[in-house]
Amino acid sequence: MGIGSWADSALAKSKNSGLGPLELRNQYPVTHQFLSLHPENTATQKKGKSRLSYHIAVANTFVNTQGHSKQITKTELQNGLTENDFYDDVNWTSGTDDKVRGFSLYLDAETTRHTFEYRFGLSDSLEFSLDLPFLSFGGGAMDSMIESVHDTVGVSNAEYRGAFRSFSEKNQYAFYVVRDGTFIFNSEENFNMVAAEPVIGLKWGLSDGGSVIPALSLKLAYKVPNSEREGFYKLTRSGGGDWGHYLILSKGYGSWLAYFGDGQT
Repeated sequence: MGIGSWADSALAKSKNSGLGPLELRNQYPVTHQFLSLHPENTATQKKGKSRLSYHIAVANTFVNTQGHSKQITKTELQNGLTENDFYDDVNWTSGTDDKVRGFSLYLDAETTRHTFEYRFGLSDSLEFSLDLPFLSFGGGAMDSMIESVHDTVGVSNAEYRGAFRSFSEKNQYAFYVVRDGTFIFNSEENFNMVAAEPVIGLKWGLSDGGSVIPALSLKLAYKVPNSEREGFYKLTRSGGGDWGHYLILSKGYGSWLAYFGDGQT
């Protein structure tokens, strides 16, 4: 991905690293339990230097894959969703053939991810990192604002583009994921500041770049598994170790900085 940011600042570590980019991981609720590498600065902490920071990200998510058929509305949710609510509403199938093949979802959640990040310079070009994330899942308070924005720009909350939001109560919490007709997740229990799995990493500054060559760094990361996955921990922990790598490039152009990063987990 590519990102632009401001490089001309006294706080910038170099003309090719700048202050950015915005460090924000994927906030889709079903991905919180897995490793997700995100954009970050190419610069590393100098040898013996450390930094402790706190990050918070709030996201509002609404997905109703049965919305087009009105199979899941306020009524079904009040009665308690079952696996039978996630089916293909067509007249040429019956019995077990009615089950939705693959994934079907009903997600109505506002998630908050708190992350405490520690960085330490092992050398002038090698940095150790430790991220400690904590998650909160609930109904939140942004539904009315989002639906008002939809109304303002002419998007109907009763249609696909508006995610069928009008079929559900505002600021409620529901987390249902079905695969091949069987629940993987089915929860309406809010939780706050629940520890997810920590992530350790190493970032190697390969080059500070120059007037033509961009700054270049390589990030390696590992999510440490935690086998305790009872109750809501199932939504915050995968129970398995995840590896990932991320190649980061950044180049200053006057007062601006261009960023590019690509990786895999």
